[in-house]
Amino acid sequence: MKQYQEEIQELNEVARHRRRSTLVMGIQQVNTQIRELHQENKELTYIPGKTSVCIETYNDKKDDPGIIMKLKEQHSKELQARVDQITEMAAVMRKAIEIDQQQGCKEQERIFQLEQENKGLREILQIT
Repeated sequence: MKQYQEEIQELNEVARHRRRSTLVMGIQQVNTQIRELHQENKELTYIPGKTSVCIETYNDKKDDPGIIMKLKEQHSKELQARVDQITEMAAVMRKAIEIDQQQGCKEQERIFQLEQENKGLREILQIT
């Protein structure tokens, strides 16, 4: 859990120093990776079915279907872990974008305040 918190903190630090467009592009890449992993999962789900047919053909008897199910489960768990990790990274990036947008709004407000203050000071200087 400590390592997880450190990694999240690292991602947040990195995200704060990037432009919004860079973060959006990163999220798009992550989404593409998720889609590719889902496709790979579908393909790999199909392969064990073909594998069991080949095993039966070579052995002339039915192999232990438990082995195939265990392999399928293991792969599914690994794939789910990757999807979860990518989803988590995407959430961190979204949060970073949100923080960046909030920071940008604060900066714009501050600039507006300073411009108004400068305008008022110029008026005072012209009067005197």
